[in-house]
Amino acid sequence: MIVYLIRHAHAEDREAFKGRDLDRPLTEKGKVRAKRAFARFFNIYEKPAAVLTSAAVRSVETASIISELCGVKYDIRERLNPGAKIKDYLETVSDWRHASPLAVVGHEPDLSEVISFITGGKALRLQLKKGSIAHIEDSVLVNLIQQKALL
Repeated sequence: MIVYLIRHAHAEDREAFKGRDLDRPLTEKGKVRAKRAFARFFNIYEKPAAVLTSAAVRSVETASIISELCGVKYDIRERLNPGAKIKDYLETVSDWRHASPLAVVGHEPDLSEVISFITGGKALRLQLKKGSIAHIEDSVLVNLIQQKALL
């Protein structure tokens, strides 16, 4: 199974945003950069059969960009909201194993913990930058691409 674990694109600053963290949107610059980077990524790599996202506005907006580029709908999974556990990601991906490649949009540090667990039994230390993509195939980390490398 191929899974793309994707950190949401650049969002409004947490400290400056007035409102709930789940309501924090992408910046205009974040949207423009995400469209350009994901378009390049999906010109190289296979497009996802499905896109899953947390319910956070910044993740939904990121998933929407991917969905539009790839011609698939996205599904919101609240269990992927910030603070999700490794088990939440593993069970969600397992429930969607029929959809490969599967794109999953989420948050840090949750995504790094999931990637580390899947590929190295928690031995791998990493941090996904905003808009980055971890391409995992059959529990092997094939590529880890920062958004800025696709711009």
